Amino acid sequence: MKLRLRQKILLLVLSVTLVIYALSIVFIASSDRNVMLTDSREKVRLYASKAAGVVQTRMARYAGLTEGLAQAFSDYYKRPPAEWQAEYLSMLHSVFIASPEISSLWDSWEYYAYVPNYKKSYGRLARQLWRERDGSVQVAYRELSLMGDPQPYKAFKEENRSDFWEPYRDEMSNNRQKGVLMTTVASPIRRDGRYVGVVACDVELAWFKQTVNSVKPFVESEAFLVSSTGLIIAHPCDSLLCRNIEDILPEVAQNEGITRKIPQGDELSFIHVDQAGMSYFVYMVPVKVEGIRSKWSLGVQVPLHVITESADGSIRLSLMALLLSVVLLVGLLVAIANGITRPVRRVTELLNLLGQGDLERGEELHVTSGDELEEMARSAEVLMQGLRAKSESAQRIGAGDLRKDIPLLSENDTLGHSLQLMQENLRRAAEEEKLRREEMLQRTWINNGIGEVSKIIRDCTGHLDALCEGLLRYVVRYLEADQGAMYLPIEEGADARTADGRRRYRLTSAFAWGRRRYLTSEVAEGEGFVGACAMERQALYITDVPKDYSTIPAGVGDALPRCLMFIPYVHEGSVVGVAEFASFKMLQRFELDFLEQMAPMVAAGIFSVRVEGQTRALLLRSQEQTELLRSQEEELRQNLEELQAVQEDASQQKEAMENYVSAIKDVMNYAEYDVQGKVVAIGDQHLFATGRTRDQELGSFFYQGIKVEGWGVPEFEAFWNSVLKGKGSWLRAEAEAFGQRVQVWEVYIPIRRSNGTVERVVKFSHAV
Repeated sequence: MKLRLRQKILLLVLSVTLVIYALSIVFIASSDRNVMLTDSREKVRLYASKAAGVVQTRMARYAGLTEGLAQAFSDYYKRPPAEWQAEYLSMLHSVFIASPEISSLWDSWEYYAYVPNYKKSYGRLARQLWRERDGSVQVAYRELSLMGDPQPYKAFKEENRSDFWEPYRDEMSNNRQKGVLMTTVASPIRRDGRYVGVVACDVELAWFKQTVNSVKPFVESEAFLVSSTGLIIAHPCDSLLCRNIEDILPEVAQNEGITRKIPQGDELSFIHVDQAGMSYFVYMVPVKVEGIRSKWSLGVQVPLHVITESADGSIRLSLMALLLSVVLLVGLLVAIANGITRPVRRVTELLNLLGQGDLERGEELHVTSGDELEEMARSAEVLMQGLRAKSESAQRIGAGDLRKDIPLLSENDTLGHSLQLMQENLRRAAEEEKLRREEMLQRTWINNGIGEVSKIIRDCTGHLDALCEGLLRYVVRYLEADQGAMYLPIEEGADARTADGRRRYRLTSAFAWGRRRYLTSEVAEGEGFVGACAMERQALYITDVPKDYSTIPAGVGDALPRCLMFIPYVHEGSVVGVAEFASFKMLQRFELDFLEQMAPMVAAGIFSVRVEGQTRALLLRSQEQTELLRSQEEELRQNLEELQAVQEDASQQKEAMENYVSAIKDVMNYAEYDVQGKVVAIGDQHLFATGRTRDQELGSFFYQGIKVEGWGVPEFEAFWNSVLKGKGSWLRAEAEAFGQRVQVWEVYIPIRRSNGTVERVVKFSHAV
């Protein structure tokens, strides 16, 4: 017998329900109890974590305060001790006033950090701020550690990290009851990583007792706070304060490794039995502050009977709900079976149409059961609509329309992803084809521009100004820029270079707004954009145009260009020119490529035209000099004939003059000097009179050995300059002769070359 779906549902569900009911009683009794116990323990953990977060936030604020001050104090060495000590004390006072919950705020400075020639590794100066009972703030200075560093300061100094010191009973308070439980939050002051001091604040721990007393996840539960060494910081029972947890729970501490796990920042959970035989569940959460070495732990203990009592009550409620659900299930099975079969039948009909590929006759199912059947019907409708949308998309893609995206039924719509991938590939291919066409047009544009530039260079051979003007006119128009300028190096003259040897460039031509501009401007290498371009020999593209840059007339006023382009024209390692272009529109990459690609061609053209001009000028000068030489050759021939006759006469006169001079040398003191005034020849009579050797006299200055009253080196140099001007000069001086000082007359006669310049000076002298 073949059963229908409705009959199968009734038969199977009713039979299975009875079996499930029997099994569920046992399962619920055990699983729900475990779940409730787990939830209760999680509740304890959450309460402990929340309280630990409160403690952590409070301690982090103290740690942040000391670390901030320590960081601010780390630049103490940049100022005199008196200055930074006063300033840092003022900062401590301001922070202390703003933090009333802090019992005291203090800093400590190692003497070796700021006392010159202090060699010991211990010894320090501490400054402490505290409040009196009337609210006034007092400051105390103390010298500490003069015989060595005590604990815990020594351990903190060696660790060189921010830390919470172990809680302690305050025995030194000035304004509160002694024996108050406190801790110290300390941060080291470092210089280049080395410990030089500490900033710390002393905090009372009574506040933490209020925090642990507020942690009550269950009735009879208690919370407590433990330090990193197991010391109890806060507990509802004051008698347990400052006792170690190993002393209170020795067996549990040993078995669970409490004192080992707390410093590691681990969470702990365990069960212990007290002396009265009552069992407790304990959960401990670490209190970790970033940057602090020590880690505390906040624990919560709850009697086990409190946790199990809540779980047992939940089990009873679960069993009652289970019985009621079985009764309702039997009554609802018939209605559910009827509600399932009708939508399933309609969905089956729609799927049959889809299986046949018929997308036109499918209709909406209108299933509103609000369950999986409605989801199944909606999925079938979505599938039908999705297939119709994909059919329409495929038709659009076939027609070449790639703009509209293809909708997806879900992230796992394989057919939709495939169609999207196909559409994306077609779209990418179209974009790549468009980019290729644009690149081809840009390359064609660049090649056409370079070809036209090459034509201008060929047409302007021998005319540098015409070449620059033609290039500027064409490039400015071709780029649709607004103005351009050409700067060429000054080749010769006093203006060719600056005093420090940098080349100068002169504005040779400028073109703007469709007409040539006549400007006069010079710039040195390294000055402005043009000079920087010439010095770096690299193109400059400026989009952030300075406000002081020259403006361009635009409409009813002047405006700054939006971009500037500077191109160096370099030929064989030498800059032969710099071009400047300004535009209201931003130049595109291919336009910049055009300017850079044509630069070598323009540089070669400028160099060629300049060399050609220099060659033409040299040729013209050579021709003029040739003609001049021809005329001078004839004149020279005639002069040579006359000179030969003159030389014969001069030879005779020279011989007579030499005889005359020789006779004078024999009777007078005689010396010859170069134009610097140094002796180059000296007569025997002079050496005989002075008693000096020829080697001693040669190279000495003319004024050495003589004395004129009131004269120094400047007056002798002025006298010598007058002699070099071509006039003979007399000088009366005192000189040494034959072992005694005598008055002498000296006459200095300049000897000229044929071109009129003084070649040497002859001196004759005799005693008065």
